[in-house]
Amino acid sequence: MGLAGSYDWLYRFELADQTYASCRKIGGETFAYHNNVGFSYLLRGDYGRASVSLAQARRLQPGHPVIENNLRILRNASSG
Repeated sequence: MGLAGSYDWLYRFELADQTYASCRKIGGETFAYHNNVGFSYLLRGDYGRASVSLAQARRLQPGHPVIENNLRILRNASSG
């Protein structure tokens, strides 16, 4: 997951997508997976897909502070 996140920060989203797919195969669709994928979409400006992934993360881990913060960032980014 850390490697995929590093690719996100380097704007190498094609590599991030490949790595997230591997993470999904290995670890399943955990709240961390959905949170990280959602943040990846947020960085790309794909707010619709970010919202779907972050909402799934929230369903899996309600009230988690990192997810809640990412949802706040998404709301701020998509409203302005």
